[in-house]
Amino acid sequence: MATDLSGLYISQSFQNLVQRSASGAFNILATATGTEFIPVSASYAISASYALTTELQVSASYAVSASYALSSSQADNSNTSISASHALNADVAVSASYALSSSQADNSNTSISASHALNSDSALTSISSSHALNADVAISSSHAVNSDSAISSSHALNADNAISSSYAVTASYAENSVGGTQLAGENYIYVSGSGTEAQNATELTAALAVGVAATPNGLAKSTTNRFTVVVAPGNYDFTAADLDWNTDYVDFRSLTGEKDVYFSNATYTFQLNTNDAKITGIDTGTKAFKVATNLANVIVNNCKGGNDSFGTNQTISGTYIDCEAGGTSFAGNGGTASGTFINCKSPAQNLCFGALFGASTGVFENCSVDLNFSGYSTAQGSYTRCSGLNEFLRNGLGVSGRAYNCIAVGNNNYGQAGPTNILGQVLNCITGTAGTGVTADLFPGVGAGGKLVNSIDGLFTVNNIVR
Repeated sequence: MATDLSGLYISQSFQNLVQRSASGAFNILATATGTEFIPVSASYAISASYALTTELQVSASYAVSASYALSSSQADNSNTSISASHALNADVAVSASYALSSSQADNSNTSISASHALNSDSALTSISSSHALNADVAISSSHAVNSDSAISSSHALNADNAISSSYAVTASYAENSVGGTQLAGENYIYVSGSGTEAQNATELTAALAVGVAATPNGLAKSTTNRFTVVVAPGNYDFTAADLDWNTDYVDFRSLTGEKDVYFSNATYTFQLNTNDAKITGIDTGTKAFKVATNLANVIVNNCKGGNDSFGTNQTISGTYIDCEAGGTSFAGNGGTASGTFINCKSPAQNLCFGALFGASTGVFENCSVDLNFSGYSTAQGSYTRCSGLNEFLRNGLGVSGRAYNCIAVGNNNYGQAGPTNILGQVLNCITGTAGTGVTADLFPGVGAGGKLVNSIDGLFTVNNIVR
């Protein structure tokens, strides 16, 4: 038994406790009251049942193992004892089968830092590790992006284009079944054209159906509430029928505005069958770009077709800008060209713009065709800076006809084929002045009410005749 030292000062107690024992040895420790002190043995070590208390933090060397990684009872919240620097290291990354379940969603208070979120082995493979969603744009459980996400690896959310929490990926941005990422808004739908040519055609057909059914901004479509199908450049193979564009206020626009949406099938083409639509950027190759009769409010811009395009024997009204076609186009086979045609042309072709016993009554600016521009028809329209080679306005200008600054360097122009007197006005125009093998051509006579002013013929004579 050791000596009772309880009555001494603490310093004395300590000294006596260290230096004295019942036997005088120094290898026996005792409390101040002389009770022998027994050291804590290994059998009293902190057991597993006491792990992870608030006082006994789990160190980095004893981090939660892979088999216990972020279970529902141990979700990593803002009060967790696992520090951010040790959360979800490379060896215990969240596996694909546990990726961001609703009970474990990474909220703004989580200790999983942005640098460790969604690594390259994560189930969210469409979002690259360098573009991990930070805490401010966390994907909520109702908008979780799964492996079938519409955001492909090529469309990863980069830092400059991050989708904020209010714009989480919704069903309207789901991946289209025929290939490509299809985007849509209140007034548009985008056709990616990233599949096969036939798949592209199917995607475009489906997009048109969306436009037909659409009520943009919750209202009926109208001249001020239109819907546009935006189409990426590429080949579109319609294998069974023409694409029938048949609904007012649904517009077609190439993404670039160029003639680069190509209808590649050898037979089937584009057909415009609605009165009020804006069409831009279609190329039908050698096939006709078909237009129904008398579509007064259509605007067709920067499109191209083969023979018989933009109407043949129909009444072609509406507006056509920067369009190109083969022969007998623009109401060129007995039709009536009553619309507005700006920068339209038919290179090395014949019989366009109301030609071949049709009618030419519209507005024509900077248009051209080599042979028979409104040929075999009485020209009753307005022609400004238009041109041809031979038989330009072949059968003459009627009372309403106006030709300003036009050039026709061959023969039988402005009614000379008849000859037919000019009854309208020809101002600052040229005929028959150039071309190898071209006989110098003259203007016809001028009838009552007609004018031929400051216009040069094939003999380089300036004509000024007013009746």
